[in-house]
Amino acid sequence: MALRSTASIMKGASQPPVEEEERQEAEDAPLLATGSSAAEAAQRRNRSQPVTSYLDEFRGMMAIAVSTAISAIIRSGTQQVTIILVGHLGAAELGAVAMGSLWVNISGTSIIFGGMSSLDTLASQAYGAKNFHLVGLWTQRMVTIICCLCPLIFLNWWFLTAPIMEMLGIDEDVARMAQRFARIQVSTGECFTLKSLSSSK
Repeated sequence: MALRSTASIMKGASQPPVEEEERQEAEDAPLLATGSSAAEAAQRRNRSQPVTSYLDEFRGMMAIAVSTAISAIIRSGTQQVTIILVGHLGAAELGAVAMGSLWVNISGTSIIFGGMSSLDTLASQAYGAKNFHLVGLWTQRMVTIICCLCPLIFLNWWFLTAPIMEMLGIDEDVARMAQRFARIQVSTGECFTLKSLSSSK
């Protein structure tokens, strides 16, 4: 008994008084914050987080939704206007523009837009994690990949549109006009690529 008390006295004497006080305060502190301590903790959390309301969130979402809707209407409107105007030239011209537009969308536009849309997920996650270096890295990689694919896509539009359509059973005259339409779309391919990149950012 004497040995145990002597050891406890020596152990207590070896600890600094400051550490002993901190240990005592930690032992006396309640497990759950109640009363004023809970209120102070809630105030600290509220000060560290920005105060937003449902109206602010709705305004932000509507600003994004309106700009996105206008962009989609303009993008689809250009194709619709082209088809409407060409429809006055004749049935063959209308069929050629429809087939050419279909081939351009399947073989090129969907690839470019799909690749750029991947940045919506990858770059937003990196930005949310405050990893801005990774945001730039993802953007540079995607731009490099798309720039490498664009020449292949444009060559496809320029040379392979008519042969592939003739293989599918399309009339030769319609296939030739569809290839002419696809060649015109080559001049707009770079603009569409830049537009897709800007919308992804």
